[in-house]
Amino acid sequence: MIIGMLQPFFLPTAAVIAILIILAIFTAFPDLWFFMLLICAAIFGSIFIVHSSLSKKIASPEGRSRITKKAFQGIRYDYISDAAVNKLFALMSQTESFAEQTMVKLALCNVYELRGEYDNAIAMLRSINKGALTMYPYVALNYFDVVTDIYAVIGDPGSVIAAANDAEPFINEYAGKNYPCCILALSILIRAERANADLTGGGYGYALEMQLMKNDYMNRAGSDQGTPLSVIARGETFYETAELFFLNNDYHSAAQYLDMGGPLLAGSSTELARANALSQKIKIGLDMMR
Repeated sequence: MIIGMLQPFFLPTAAVIAILIILAIFTAFPDLWFFMLLICAAIFGSIFIVHSSLSKKIASPEGRSRITKKAFQGIRYDYISDAAVNKLFALMSQTESFAEQTMVKLALCNVYELRGEYDNAIAMLRSINKGALTMYPYVALNYFDVVTDIYAVIGDPGSVIAAANDAEPFINEYAGKNYPCCILALSILIRAERANADLTGGGYGYALEMQLMKNDYMNRAGSDQGTPLSVIARGETFYETAELFFLNNDYHSAAQYLDMGGPLLAGSSTELARANALSQKIKIGLDMMR
């Protein structure tokens, strides 16, 4: 994760070093100044192209504004209190576009989910105009990510699959655009695969493969670290991975991931209760293997 965060800074630093070397050569051999200028121009051009490519690979393309930035910064440290809910409602009234308002609503849905208020989260989701999502693919992927997440948590596989089917056009067209879109697409597909296995009695192997792939992409993309929200988000990733290992009857791996993730979920009594329930199931599975 640290390496992924440092990637955008590596090339500019290397370029500066290379140019300093070239200037030193120029000082020693002033007759070569024309060729040195060409080389410097080529280096700067290459750095600009590569840096732009990396920025597009990492940056989130839509729903970014002063209001949404304020909303997400606010819940980084307080993601579960009544004050957090009230602040998001206040910011929602200040939004000036559909994309802005939807992203704030989705942030509020996440808060409701961490509070265990799933009915409120679903009601908020239903207030979003799905027809308008076609103009905002990144917002759409965020929307279907939240929808499938909430229905997966409450145990409604039919609704998960229906939402994943609605998300399919956005996944097909935009999943490879950048890391955020890819991670969101994988999240939706993982839940759909698991929901299908729940309904049909099929295996969970492919869902686990995609989960491990998603974890890898998250490490490559880097993420916010050191805030209460980032801690619980990391715990949720460990929990989801542990749950899929459990469903694939790999109880040892499930226990390892839950041991890492469980303590990180202490900021939400709802999430911690889910982790404790999974821990009991894993313990039974381990006992059966003895």
